[in-house]
Amino acid sequence: MLKILFDIGHPAHFHFFSEIIQRLKNANHDVLLVIREKDCTRELVEGQKLKFISRGKGAGGFTGRMFYLMKMFFFFRKIIRNEKPDIVVSFGSPYTALVRAVMKFPLILGTDAEPNKTERFFFKWPDVIITPDSFQHDYGEKHLCFRGTKELAYLSKDSIMVNPDSQDYVLVRFVEHGALHYKGLRHNYMQMREQLIGGLVELMSVQISSEENLSLSMQPYVIDEPSDLLHTKIANARIVVTESATVAAEAAVLGVPVIMISSLYWGYIRQLESLGVIIKREPGMDYYTEAVTLAKSVMDGKVEYPDIQEFLDEADDVNHFVISIIEKTVHEWKS
Repeated sequence: MLKILFDIGHPAHFHFFSEIIQRLKNANHDVLLVIREKDCTRELVEGQKLKFISRGKGAGGFTGRMFYLMKMFFFFRKIIRNEKPDIVVSFGSPYTALVRAVMKFPLILGTDAEPNKTERFFFKWPDVIITPDSFQHDYGEKHLCFRGTKELAYLSKDSIMVNPDSQDYVLVRFVEHGALHYKGLRHNYMQMREQLIGGLVELMSVQISSEENLSLSMQPYVIDEPSDLLHTKIANARIVVTESATVAAEAAVLGVPVIMISSLYWGYIRQLESLGVIIKREPGMDYYTEAVTLAKSVMDGKVEYPDIQEFLDEADDVNHFVISIIEKTVHEWKS
């Protein structure tokens, strides 16, 4: 039996690891989670009755993040010393990587987002780095790739109830632009968002999921449901318009037409765009306006939306891939 510590910094990270964690528990391994209380992460973890330790809500701004980084260094060092896990697994966490620089324990880091210069500093310490094969950096022998996207670890057309009669709305996803990877992408987002919603409501019903508080004019369209039901909302939408790369990929693998408005251009987004299953535009007033025109063209059948099934058929079983690496890494570490 292995003792495995997972660092969960975002609901999307939990979704990625959720089936992996359940399979490990079914194999009688001891699993402990350390979670950042971001959005619905606590609710998701408690819903599966998993053991966890909270590391709070994080911090904003450069100074706040630096203080939080040091705080998490000592926090994780204490947990790892006390719990003595056989292996630590994270999704892009700099905190466990920094502790790994001064302590000996096997560390696996998964990610699908190419790191910026600041984040790249932490990629030297993990024993294994796991990414999709669309990832645009190479970290040598310790870098292992799977075919597909991380969303295939927890989403499929068969895993979510789709009701064709309910597909009469556009789902819009707005993100929090305080995230580190949005630094420098400052625009008058609220005005652009209002113009987007104003155009979309003239086409059909609009439902909004947002990480940020929105203006009063958009409040009537905000989904008043638990955020962990977002995947069902995506699967049943006629079309998705999103600022979120993760939601764009989720919609794509579920076969839902998606328009993504973002400057982020990670490898898996390039891959899905090349397949034609994501229509991507840069942020800016003209492009938010164009998103309305694109949405109408998709709904009218004037834009061909290809089938993604061949891509799905050729993808790896991501959960099996990750579990096999966890077991192999522990074995090699102990031998």
